[in-house]
Amino acid sequence: MPAAKQPVATTAQKSGAKPRLKIVVLTLALIACSPVVWHRLTHKPDGSKAQAAAESTLLHLGYDWATISVQNGQAIISGEAPSEGVRAVAYQRVRTAITALTGFGTVRDFQDKMTVSAAPPTRYEVASSSQTVSDAQPDATADVVGVTAHTIETSAVNPPAKTSREDCQTEFADLMSKSKIAFGVDSAKIEASSLPLVDQLVSIAKRCASYKLIVEGHTDLTGRVAHNRDLSQRRADAVREALVKHGVTKKAITSIGFGASRPIAKGENEAAYAKNRRIEFKVGALAEQPKLAGKK
Repeated sequence: MPAAKQPVATTAQKSGAKPRLKIVVLTLALIACSPVVWHRLTHKPDGSKAQAAAESTLLHLGYDWATISVQNGQAIISGEAPSEGVRAVAYQRVRTAITALTGFGTVRDFQDKMTVSAAPPTRYEVASSSQTVSDAQPDATADVVGVTAHTIETSAVNPPAKTSREDCQTEFADLMSKSKIAFGVDSAKIEASSLPLVDQLVSIAKRCASYKLIVEGHTDLTGRVAHNRDLSQRRADAVREALVKHGVTKKAITSIGFGASRPIAKGENEAAYAKNRRIEFKVGALAEQPKLAGKK
């Protein structure tokens, strides 16, 4: 018997396959050309990102007496509040802020494990307890979608704290108020003119090696939101890597890019843009000390 003839694709079938092929090719090209899209497709949320962003938010709101632990969608807020009023306001503000954070998983449950200090009232207590939750909305609900963080842990044992956390934070703040880390336009490469400043930052970081350090990247309002977040993350990463390269190895250093979500200057002018393009340093709680071999 003669072999059965294979059906021949019609012109219509051939022409129908071409548009589909073009769509596939264009989709792959768009993904390949967009680091943001590729990152979202290939990176899953993890606990370190949630923890880093939560700690930064806590410090951003000014509650340096509190700590937060985020794991498996649950946030536990601890610390000794100056008064019951401050504790209640702090819990609501922190909860609002953390709920607004996305890009690394959703926090579904909050636990308030804060205690109240037995110390007498202070001016700080009166000022803090008079705040309302609505007062915190501009900062507390800042949009930080897509926040990423990278943590470097070392095996070295951290030395005893010789400098207070407050002193460390003040040193970083004072230095950065007088100087600024310069980057190229739309670049994460630290310019040579800023290397002396990096050396000064290294000195502070080494003196404060017992504490966690958060390096924050911020951009101005120009440009696309996703691009700004990516740029701010890469700049924060560059500063983190520079510190590590110069010997800051005895604690966890976290870098976070917030894009333009936390401006410090208002207005759509170059003066405001210049102030908002910045690197900030937040000094966190004592870094965890790795256990020595043979000890429990």
